[in-house]
Amino acid sequence: MWTSGQKTLGQWDISRLAACVPRTRVFVYYSVMKLVMVFLVLVVLLLSALGLAAQTKEITEKQFNEINAKGMELLNSSSHRSTRKLEYFGDRSKPGRTSETSLREVLIPDKWRTVEETFYDKHTREESIWDGKFLYMKVNDGEWKRYNGGGSGGVDFEAGEMTKSYKYLGKADLDGKRADMYEFKMDRIARKMTMTDMFTVHYIRKISYWFSADGKLLKKIKEDDVQGRNELSRETTTIDYDANIKIEAPIK
Repeated sequence: MWTSGQKTLGQWDISRLAACVPRTRVFVYYSVMKLVMVFLVLVVLLLSALGLAAQTKEITEKQFNEINAKGMELLNSSSHRSTRKLEYFGDRSKPGRTSETSLREVLIPDKWRTVEETFYDKHTREESIWDGKFLYMKVNDGEWKRYNGGGSGGVDFEAGEMTKSYKYLGKADLDGKRADMYEFKMDRIARKMTMTDMFTVHYIRKISYWFSADGKLLKKIKEDDVQGRNELSRETTTIDYDANIKIEAPIK
């Protein structure tokens, strides 16, 4: 028998519907908020891309050479520590293999130290020190040897038909510091010959530079590849002008 304290089927449906209304409103609210957040993220990404595109501009070879020359002048006149890593990528979509590493410390006015390591068929390590008077050298775990005179350097040689371009890529964050980023690109067409055929190879070199506000070179990445191939070599150099450097003769 139905009593006054009991509810009809229609009353139960109304009660359940009323209970569902707040939940439905909450669900709709959070769904809308998620859509708004996704929209805002897309807007920020779009504005960032547009800002980067707006900063990017072509510059002349003369403009770039002036910037790079100032950076090299400051580098050669400042005590610093630079590290270099050469990597080879058989497949650029996968992690590379480190082929060479080097460390160079310079203490103005006339001291330097280098450590060169290679990781090919076997690991080799060469360390050299110039203390302002003599050159000291050691290979792997061998003994130190002293020589009169010191100096180091290298030259890149390129042959073939070359085209070069230079770009300013705008401001960038580098280890918490603001830096001006530049890009140099060189396309080189070389003609190769076999016993039966002649063909051309398109080499591509791209170098990215980061300079501080006062013109110091902070980082450089050089990438070399061949058009149509998946291999890539990458050389990364970073420079620390605040390093605590001490260079002394290793033997008497």
